[in-house]
Amino acid sequence: MKRLTLVRHAKAEGKGPHSRDFERALTRRGHEEAEALAQRLLEHALIPDLLIASPAQRTKQTAEILALKLGLAADRLQHEKRLYLADSQDLLRVVQSAAPKAQHLMIVGHNPGLSELATFLTSGALPDELATGEACSMTFMVQAWSDIRPDPVQEVRRV
Repeated sequence: MKRLTLVRHAKAEGKGPHSRDFERALTRRGHEEAEALAQRLLEHALIPDLLIASPAQRTKQTAEILALKLGLAADRLQHEKRLYLADSQDLLRVVQSAAPKAQHLMIVGHNPGLSELATFLTSGALPDELATGEACSMTFMVQAWSDIRPDPVQEVRRV
C-alpha cells in the first residue's frame, strides 16, 4: 500500500509589478497556515517518508515548516524543479517516479495542477480546489509508485 499526500502551499504574498512569481514568500498568515497544517497532519499520524516540494519560495517555506514540525530528517525533504507550476500530468509523473522505498509520499506544490491531480486520482471525490495550506491524503493498494492511478484509490482525506 502507498499513501500520497498532496499539499497546496500556504498563503503567499500577492503578485506585484516588480516581483517574480517564483520568489513570492509566505505571509504571516501563510506561516500560521503551514504550522496549523503540520499540527493536523500530526494529529492524523500523516508523517511522510519523503517530502518533495517545488523550489519556489512559498512552497520551500511551507515544506520546511512541515518538515520541521513533523520531525523529518533533512534527507527526507527534496526540491524538484518539475513541480513549479506543474500541470496534473507532470505532477503524476513525479509521483510515479518517486523512490520505491517510500511508503508515504508528500508533495508540496501549486494550484491548479495540484487540485486537478487530487480530483483525477479520487475520481471526483475531491470536487473543490485545495485551499492554501490544505492537504488531501489518499491510499492506494499498489506496490509501486508507477502503478498510481485512480482505480486503486482506497481512502481519501482532506486535512
